[in-house]
Amino acid sequence: LAEALAGDAGDNEAAAIEALLCLGDADRAAAIAISTLATTEGASSIADQFQPDAAVGLPPISYLRALWQPFLERADVRAAFEAKLRILPEPLWPGTEPRAIPRSRLPDGMPVT
Repeated sequence: LAEALAGDAGDNEAAAIEALLCLGDADRAAAIAISTLATTEGASSIADQFQPDAAVGLPPISYLRALWQPFLERADVRAAFEAKLRILPEPLWPGTEPRAIPRSRLPDGMPVT
């Protein structure tokens, strides 16, 4: 099964990496991640997978998403990631509270509603 997943990795690198991590084949998952991260297009396609859940506005309940943070702790994967990408700084994460709608005033002082 791991061989088939690795062979079709180009169809969906993130899915192949997750499947291999689920199978316990972190070395093969790392090889796919490193080769994917080596290109700008590939890095862009899996960048969000490495971001903390709160950085992409997702609830932290996904088993599959939980595989990516420990995977990023591998030195080889971390080096490939940092060559092209960064973890989104927390001040740029989506807020959890609704934002106020900006209001402006008309020239005569009447509020816009």
